[in-house]
Amino acid sequence: MNSYYISKLFKEYTNQTFVEYLTWVRVTKAVQLIAEKRYSFKEIANMVGYNDPSYFSKVFKKITGKSPREYCDEALK
Repeated sequence: MNSYYISKLFKEYTNQTFVEYLTWVRVTKAVQLIAEKRYSFKEIANMVGYNDPSYFSKVFKKITGKSPREYCDEALK
């Protein structure tokens, strides 16, 4: 098996690419960590695999429709 074949199978069975799935997993974990209110956004970004907090925020907003700050502020209401 090669990486192309595995990627093709992954897409066939999950209807998403591996990168899309990994991004979803990371953002889902970030949502859980934000809810804990124990970590800064920079710490959360690092914990879920993003070295650049700005890029993490951009990806988070693309998936959730809100920035991490907006998501946190809404969760506090």
